[in-house]
Amino acid sequence: MYTLTFQRSNSKHFQKALNHVYNLGGTWDGQTARMEIPEDKLLGAYEELGFLFGYIQHWKSLRATFRGKEVHPYRFIFLVWHNVSTCAEECKNSVEPRHCWSSVDAKGWGCKKIQSILRYTHGTAHYKVSNRYWYNFGDFQDKDTWQIYKPWILQRLKKEVKEKAIYLCPYFKMEEVEAAVNSLPDVIKPDGVRYVRYCTHEYVDGLKRSVPVNIRHVQPRKRTSSLQDIFNNDPWKYQVN
Repeated sequence: MYTLTFQRSNSKHFQKALNHVYNLGGTWDGQTARMEIPEDKLLGAYEELGFLFGYIQHWKSLRATFRGKEVHPYRFIFLVWHNVSTCAEECKNSVEPRHCWSSVDAKGWGCKKIQSILRYTHGTAHYKVSNRYWYNFGDFQDKDTWQIYKPWILQRLKKEVKEKAIYLCPYFKMEEVEAAVNSLPDVIKPDGVRYVRYCTHEYVDGLKRSVPVNIRHVQPRKRTSSLQDIFNNDPWKYQVN
């Protein structure tokens, strides 16, 4: 249940705001206006409350709770609309079964709105500086073994799902997120080709040494043949008479 309340205001728009509350099924006890919106009605709440928020969103007495916990009155409803409502409507009307995928060829975590941690690398760049990829969540068990901490990843993804209210989407399945996390490898061996150690420097007894603290993924670059390579492969074709 999403609950929205505000008290009497000296604003010239107070009566208009109160009329909107009445029209939307809310109540007024002479001191506090109150509206309650069930979870199954939240996807359409942004459009219903739009005019009302235009009057009240900056009033100091404005308060909102969801499932008994305080939330930002306007931002919460906006996120439900932005991250869930419009996307769910597109999914409903889409003939593309991969609507929820992060891209047409990558499923991601099962919902394209989950982006705090990236599951796939894209393009030909060297991913040496980012900590946004799943493989960055771990620790070295020894110098050759990087262990992936899947509970960390799942905890952060669940936090994002909660903060963005993604769980309200009728097409969202937390089981798919959990299955995606469980499918990740348990350990990675940095081989210097696909994964490399990321080191920081520290001084011990006045001597500088490198300490591995994380890993980075290196996407193979497409090799571009030079003119000399082409000539070496087929010298007769390019022979000058």
